[in-house]
Amino acid sequence: MDIPGLCSIEYPEMLVLGLGLAWLYARRLRVRNAWRLLLLGIAVLLLCRPSLLRPSTSLNLCVLVDRSRSISDESRGRQLEILEYVRDNLQPGDRVSVVSFNDQPHVEQGPASGLTIGSFENPWSEDATDLAGGLETALGLLGNDPNARVFLLSDGEYTERNPLGQARSARRQGAGIHYRDLKRRELFNLSVTDVRMPDKTLTNEPFRIVFQVNSTAATAGRYRLLRNDRVVNEEQAGGWTSYQFQRGENQIVFADAAGAAGIYSYRLEVEALGRAPEVMRNDNRAERFVQVVGERPVLLVNNTGQADNVAGILSAGNIPLHIVAIDGFRFDLRQMEGHKAIVLNNVPIITLTREQIEDVQRFVTQEGGGLLVCGGNRSFASGGYYMTAIDDILPVSLEDRQQSKKTATAFSIVLDRSGSMAMTTPSGKTKMALANNAAAECIRLMSGVDSVSLVAVDSAAHIIVPQKAVEDPGAIITRCLSVESMGGGIFVYTGLVAAAREVLGAKQLNKHILLFADAADAEEPGEYQKLLGELKKAGVTVSVVGLGTEADVDAEFLKDVAARGGGSVYFTQDAAQLVQFFTADTLTYTRNRFIEEPAPIVAGAAALTMAPHNRWQKFSCPQYNLLFARPDSNVALRTADVDNAPVLAFWQRGLGRVVTLALDPNLAFAQHSQYGDIMLSAARWAMGSSVSDNLQISVDYQGSFANIRMEVSQEQQQRIGTPEIIVFTPDGKSIRKPLHWSSHDQLSASFKIAQPGLHRGVVRVAGEDYKIGPISMAVSPEFLQRNDPDFGRDTLRELASTTGGQRVQDVQQVFHRRGMQPIVRPLLLPLLVTFLLLTLCEIAEPRFGLLLRLKRMRSAFRTRIARRWRASAAGRKTRSPRRKSVRAAPEPTGRPARPARTGPEPNAPAEPIPPEAEPPADDMDYLRESKAKARRRLS
Repeated sequence: MDIPGLCSIEYPEMLVLGLGLAWLYARRLRVRNAWRLLLLGIAVLLLCRPSLLRPSTSLNLCVLVDRSRSISDESRGRQLEILEYVRDNLQPGDRVSVVSFNDQPHVEQGPASGLTIGSFENPWSEDATDLAGGLETALGLLGNDPNARVFLLSDGEYTERNPLGQARSARRQGAGIHYRDLKRRELFNLSVTDVRMPDKTLTNEPFRIVFQVNSTAATAGRYRLLRNDRVVNEEQAGGWTSYQFQRGENQIVFADAAGAAGIYSYRLEVEALGRAPEVMRNDNRAERFVQVVGERPVLLVNNTGQADNVAGILSAGNIPLHIVAIDGFRFDLRQMEGHKAIVLNNVPIITLTREQIEDVQRFVTQEGGGLLVCGGNRSFASGGYYMTAIDDILPVSLEDRQQSKKTATAFSIVLDRSGSMAMTTPSGKTKMALANNAAAECIRLMSGVDSVSLVAVDSAAHIIVPQKAVEDPGAIITRCLSVESMGGGIFVYTGLVAAAREVLGAKQLNKHILLFADAADAEEPGEYQKLLGELKKAGVTVSVVGLGTEADVDAEFLKDVAARGGGSVYFTQDAAQLVQFFTADTLTYTRNRFIEEPAPIVAGAAALTMAPHNRWQKFSCPQYNLLFARPDSNVALRTADVDNAPVLAFWQRGLGRVVTLALDPNLAFAQHSQYGDIMLSAARWAMGSSVSDNLQISVDYQGSFANIRMEVSQEQQQRIGTPEIIVFTPDGKSIRKPLHWSSHDQLSASFKIAQPGLHRGVVRVAGEDYKIGPISMAVSPEFLQRNDPDFGRDTLRELASTTGGQRVQDVQQVFHRRGMQPIVRPLLLPLLVTFLLLTLCEIAEPRFGLLLRLKRMRSAFRTRIARRWRASAAGRKTRSPRRKSVRAAPEPTGRPARPARTGPEPNAPAEPIPPEAEPPADDMDYLRESKAKARRRLS
């Protein structure tokens, strides 16, 4: 029952009970009964559950935005326009929140009085639509506000749970779902809907690739096939082939055979000709991968691409080889997978991209490949391995900061802080911040015997840190990290002059300058040739790190600076790689990590693990890299001197194996009698991963889920253990799922493909690992054709009708405030607190006689007031006696005179104060009864 504008009573029938009980108590109304009548009234109100109603015109709005791949670019722009309209229509007191959703919901803005976002930052995959999850998040933000509303911007299509359950929850909360239909217009569309091909095949074995293409109308078009991102039919213009697409389903079939092991990608791209451009073009391609199983050679990477000493000894051991030069290394993880192991023979990795270096790590840890890194003056620390993904898996450390064999060096770092350094990189950090971090790592590599200075350059040189000993590296690093881009260009000559002044005044004999500059914006060469000539005579070397490529306009100038300065030059477009180049240059010019003098080398106990049948003898050899063993690594060979440095170390990393050989296999070590045994043992151990291929593992797809099945032999069933699959996602994460029996000899498991790209994995059964074929999402579930073209619109209409919402054509419809619900303030808690307090008083009154005390206090108070009033009245009469009247006597009028009012005499004594009244008989009886009960309890 509601009383408009005043209150609401949930159970008004309880009032009847209250009226009856009140009548019974009112028949004999005493003070105590009145008290209990008050308690009874509050108890009845508690049973009625009343609430106060306060009128309100404030909205609590949550804008729920679909950011899945099925939303066209045009609709995405419209979403931002709608947010602007929402911002303009907000009134004081309104609250608004924004939630975006695709594969998962993401809160873009929590409830606030205004709308502050200008773009969406949802980090999840666009290849799924979790509309139910988005509604759950929105309802959680709205709470139980009666004026809550959800404004849904979507096409209504979902790939996860049915959102109708969340619509019922919204109805219970009183939150209506209003929607704006963003389904793409029913225009012509050409899309690739499916790819059918095996996930595994043998080398040189033909296989078919079938692409399914859907067209909403007959049209002329074309297609092309790309294998490993290279066009197959290169003789045609761009590899395109003309094709007449029919309305409905079209099949395009190819046949291929791969001659080498590895993972191959096949991508089909289609285009329509003679029509207006398609609104949705994201579905015009599809890609699938196949693993070709066969003999896998060892990938030998050296500096020439020709056979060398390592190639000769491995070939003599019947190990198949594939030799490439480091400068021509273009392999990614798919091509690496076709090899058993990788041997890096004294090569620097500064020419590799960060993605390629990470792929080498994944090849070992996730594919079960082997890695053998051989030493030399271009390898390990000098080769740019420090602080890279490869460094993370090596069994040796490239730097020991407690090591005492260090060369005292005066080092100066010149940082470009021009306007281009303020640009943000994909990591979210600016180029300047990444350069600062790289310089900080250089300082961390130094010790108290070194000195360092830091010069920031734009159109002038700014000494951030003057040349000083690295006794407090923390303070120097703090100053280094504070450098900010201030605009302008970089004056190279000015920066070099400032750095030269710093290092030339240092006491260290070894002096080096590291210049960092933008390869496309290095200005003011000045008289750099003369300056570098003078620095060379003074024993100062200069290296350059250029942010850009060797094709940039100022790259030749920077290369000439490094050549004249007797240092190294590095180029990279990835600012996140700066730390690799900065530290490589620091270790090269401040450390002597390649030892030319011979050292005695002995075998350790771990040598029997690598080569159980060989007994390596002690020998002496020069030209090796000074390395430091990591905890838990196995050291087969080490130096028998004060360094106790590892020469041959190995360990297991992930699914693969890693070996490091500190000796240069192309120099003196190649002449040693044990050279062949050591090299072959190291290579074979690296190739000995337990991961193997199994053609009995198959993969099939159902929507965005991949189902893995494996046939299990009876022998494996007897020692099955706890079988599981381990899947490696494109972003480097791993997914573990248990395998379950789907039949008497088949295990199966499934997982959701949450992102596009190549997924790889293994099945772990009976202590052995078997490779799963490549897994990928060939076609986004967002583009799969549904049987009902109105599926999305029907979903939106059902959500609105269930919750009392409507379709929104004008944003102002969402802000209509007619029929706004008042704000309900339940009175249950204050009434309950009052009831408890009164009940406590009811219990305490008989024990402490509270009513009697209150009556006595009232009587005493009234008596004191009466006494004071009488005393004050008597005092007034004493101070002011009545004066006699001097008026003439009135003439007789014939009427009898009114007798004069007689009053008390001026000095008459005051009336006696009446004694205090005795308590009423009822209260006396009550006290006597209480005392009698107390005596009976005590007896």
